[in-house]
Amino acid sequence: MKEETDRQRSGRTRRPFDPRRQQSYLVSNQEVTVPLQVTDPLLDQVRGLKTALGVEDAGGIGRFSQRVVDGLCDAVGIQRIPVRVGGQRLVRGRLEFYGFCGMNGYMTLYSRTARRDLTVAFKTYFNTLVHEYMHHYDWHGLRIQSMHTAGFYRRVRDVYARMLAGLDLPLTRSRT
Repeated sequence: MKEETDRQRSGRTRRPFDPRRQQSYLVSNQEVTVPLQVTDPLLDQVRGLKTALGVEDAGGIGRFSQRVVDGLCDAVGIQRIPVRVGGQRLVRGRLEFYGFCGMNGYMTLYSRTARRDLTVAFKTYFNTLVHEYMHHYDWHGLRIQSMHTAGFYRRVRDVYARMLAGLDLPLTRSRT
């Protein structure tokens, strides 16, 4: 008798990757860093973003988000992508969307929480910005289909950690 897997029991099955997607998956897991030089001008834009979020300046959040993404794109030599900053996060059922990045269009980031309509904390917003930028980097830098692999999350963490280190901010909140 054939042994059932957990996926089969749960009713969820996954189609096998086509060859191009399989290759993207392999490359995504192999590439764990981004050849990005963290520069003072780029960090100045991130500081501006942090300030704009702190004073809840919607226009400033949009301007600095675009400048940060432009700086990240320029630093690795890929095309720029327009950034749109929305208000409250989208909620679909139990899912809350922090942002998204279209393959050939634009990046959208949400600067306000869905339930309480508060300004998103800097680190949460910035992590979302880096995450959505990484999809763009996958498509235009690595030239692969972007997917949430372990390598993808390592690249996000690599850029996020190096940028926060440049700002002298801890990666996580200290527990005292």
